[in-house]
Amino acid sequence: MIADALTVALDSLVDRFAAGDDDAGNTIWLELFHSAVRADELAVQLMGEIVARLGSSPPLAAAQLALLGGALVENDVDGADLATALRAPLIASMRLASAFIDRVQARVDADNNADNNAAAADNEADEDGEVDDVVGIVHPLVMAEFAAADPEGHAACASLNTWFRPVVACWSRIDGAIKTVRADDELMELLTTLEHRTLTSWMATLAFALQRDPFVVIVPELQEGWSLRVDGVVDVGQLSVLLSAALSDTMGRLGLDVATDEAVATMQGEGPQQSNTSFACALHLWPWQAFDVVTGMPAKDRYTWCAPGGSGSHSLPSDYRPGELTAIGGVRVLFLTGKGGDVSFTRNLPVTRSFSSLPAEITGVRRLSADELSSWLSIISRA
Repeated sequence: MIADALTVALDSLVDRFAAGDDDAGNTIWLELFHSAVRADELAVQLMGEIVARLGSSPPLAAAQLALLGGALVENDVDGADLATALRAPLIASMRLASAFIDRVQARVDADNNADNNAAAADNEADEDGEVDDVVGIVHPLVMAEFAAADPEGHAACASLNTWFRPVVACWSRIDGAIKTVRADDELMELLTTLEHRTLTSWMATLAFALQRDPFVVIVPELQEGWSLRVDGVVDVGQLSVLLSAALSDTMGRLGLDVATDEAVATMQGEGPQQSNTSFACALHLWPWQAFDVVTGMPAKDRYTWCAPGGSGSHSLPSDYRPGELTAIGGVRVLFLTGKGGDVSFTRNLPVTRSFSSLPAEITGVRRLSADELSSWLSIISRA
């Protein structure tokens, strides 16, 4: 495919998706992709054209261009420029989508008040009082009114169903991409604002992936503590499997099982993304705020955490994102308890990792000295 033909094809792709002609757009998309994966030079050229067009394309077309670029990244085309270029159109789409959803939410709230039917809305609402996927529960005729009044906002909202795929392809494969995202206050604010209202939840979860973060893990039942670094982990389920292996001697002294080599390989990214096995996890991880200085143990009802699946005040659930733990002096601190803790149930964790191309590991494991452990407990007690 020569340069002129490539330009014509991309112009047509943008026009078709912008006009809502998805069938024609998808046909062009597939032709471009299949041509590119058969010719490395064309793939590089196509990526360059995608990067150049992203910022000037309307939301739905920009998302499809990014998706094409993400598919190339999954086929080993360098995506560093794409990861940078997708920021501006992604933010623009999220801002338009957020404003659109706010208007729809206001209409839903007004209709509920008018009908004196707030109780029904409460059943759909999350803990912040907002309806999850509010766009999805609005009557199609009402939604058509909003789409007609704000077609750009409606298109931006729809585009988020596509954006998360190329974003995950880039962020999970490109060195330093997640650190760059975490340092981007504007992008992180939009991700956390929208994650319970659109498909940006996958992007938010990936953005909180640990990046060689320093941890201290305190085991009060054994009066010991460990210093270590965690990389690539996105949730407590994954962290629990890897910790059981990294602290296998400690698990033995607590009378707890260690995850199998197969489970560890899956969670590290060395095995298949999903295994048919599960891990009977009896270890419990607690945020440092749950520590009770009187008993020397973490306890229920001392600190309320929020996870993607809800909130609670016992040990952290498997879907909690350790990247959201409040650090002390740049270090994330957890308590690990076994059968002698305030809770002793066993979680049956599916052996699966969220992102196939994001490797994870625990490194630099070192036992704390008695003085170091005492110092950390003192710091936590005063915090």
